[in-house]
Amino acid sequence: FMDAQMRGSKAPERPLQPYMRFSRKMWARVRVENPEAQIWDIGKIIGRMWAETSDSERSNFQMEYEMEKVDD
Repeated sequence: FMDAQMRGSKAPERPLQPYMRFSRKMWARVRVENPEAQIWDIGKIIGRMWAETSDSERSNFQMEYEMEKVDD
């Protein structure tokens, strides 16, 4: 059983994974470029974009993630 203090506390937010950082960065642009697309279509487009992203660009997102992880 959890005591009352633990039930009311909120777990600290974990840093966003590199793909999620990329997704958040690209979402608005993809939405504007594809105004008729449904949410799941946008997700698929962003997934393809991530797959085509160079390792050097991916490493930027990975580095942001690692730095935020250390700050926690």
